[in-house]
Amino acid sequence: MFKPIINPIVSKLTGIRPSTIRALPVLATCVLVLCFGFSCNLFAQGECDFTQINTSGFEPGTDNYYAWAMTEFQDPDTLVTYLYTTTHNLDGGQVWRMNVATPGIWEKVLDANDYSRADENSGFRNIAVFKGRIYIGSRNQSGSCELWRSDENGLNFKMMVGPMGDFADDDFSPVLGPGFGDPIHESVRGLQVFGDYLYIGLQGTLGGAGLGELWRTVDGDAYEQMVLPDAMGGAGSNNNSMHTMAVHDDLGLLYVAVRNLESGFQLWSWDGVTYNGGVAAFTPIVGSGGEILSGFGDSAETTVLDIHIHNDYLFLGTARPAGFSVFRINLYNYADSVRVASGGLGDRWAYYAWRFESFGDVGDGTKYLWLGTYNYLPGFFPYSRKGAALYRSADNGDNWDLMVGGSRWRDPGYCGIGYGFDDRQNWGIRSFKVIDSTMYIGVAACLGGGCPTYEGCEVWALEDWTLPY
Repeated sequence: MFKPIINPIVSKLTGIRPSTIRALPVLATCVLVLCFGFSCNLFAQGECDFTQINTSGFEPGTDNYYAWAMTEFQDPDTLVTYLYTTTHNLDGGQVWRMNVATPGIWEKVLDANDYSRADENSGFRNIAVFKGRIYIGSRNQSGSCELWRSDENGLNFKMMVGPMGDFADDDFSPVLGPGFGDPIHESVRGLQVFGDYLYIGLQGTLGGAGLGELWRTVDGDAYEQMVLPDAMGGAGSNNNSMHTMAVHDDLGLLYVAVRNLESGFQLWSWDGVTYNGGVAAFTPIVGSGGEILSGFGDSAETTVLDIHIHNDYLFLGTARPAGFSVFRINLYNYADSVRVASGGLGDRWAYYAWRFESFGDVGDGTKYLWLGTYNYLPGFFPYSRKGAALYRSADNGDNWDLMVGGSRWRDPGYCGIGYGFDDRQNWGIRSFKVIDSTMYIGVAACLGGGCPTYEGCEVWALEDWTLPY
């Protein structure tokens, strides 16, 4: 009964991974304490030195709930490197940036509330740098999605897709109407640079109405809709969203995860150049005749929230009310593809495997795989909410260590930091970005009601503890 309490302490003392400690009998655990415990510094491990680097919500009085997406951008004139963060805000999304050389000092560079129709823009879900400019895609709570673009210095954002003729500044007029011309598209779900193009994945409604579409642009001024195979984007496919994307540079392939609420998610790949009669020759990997069944044979696995390439595997994190799943696809042998996590890694209230990142040297030249989750324990009282968890794997997802999460009465995790970085109203880890030797972590905070001490989204930083100093 005492092992859940002493496991993380023993792990810190010895440097042995928590997953290994948990497998040991009680006697062996006690021996480890006697042999190593008194010669180690309990708090010396930099892998747990997480630091919050923003004021919660970025500024008082704003409802910036999520640090929704992040990217790196270097000003070509000053050569200053910035971390950019977009927000989820029901009054209109915002964009903030921080000079990475002066952590903690942030500058607001866009507030959609300064423009008309801001009541429909609830934030910017995606961000990407393409040909020297920053692009951000919105979710609109009562309208249709927008796409905005910065100038060459990462400032002065202009709407490229959105309500036309709705602004006093004629130079601000978008080139396409809201939702890329179809009002059913409420959200830009994916932005991905591949080859000479920026690809844009669209979702219908969150409830499942409408079909997902894939668009692209070569210059940010003109946009073209991709013609997709019928099974991927046709009227009978029931594919509601081109939900998330990734690129494998060595294989030269674009991967697109597709949301399907009926038969389970799909995964497709394309080389960017091959067409069949004007139709982009996407190849099914999961679903629609691919080597793997839709949803990995589980129709309840409808939605992939993130796909991430790590050590030549493609990791897919899903959303599921009974607890998320993580799937690992061998990109060189699809038959060697498995589910490496299910049931929210033993936590049924962990709904989302929300974001992955690769960071920190395992010791064999490979990186640790990190996973941020969305956890929500329903209830009528504010502290029934559970808060986000942060996991780490050293072996391509076969085993996971809980780095942030847990409680002092049960296994408090490897770092001894509670759910949501010790704030249960931080219910999700929504974004990651690695710049040089720092991993930045964007936190999603509680959305309004039932959160009396809510202060807004947070950004945390972790330095790479594996580098020589």
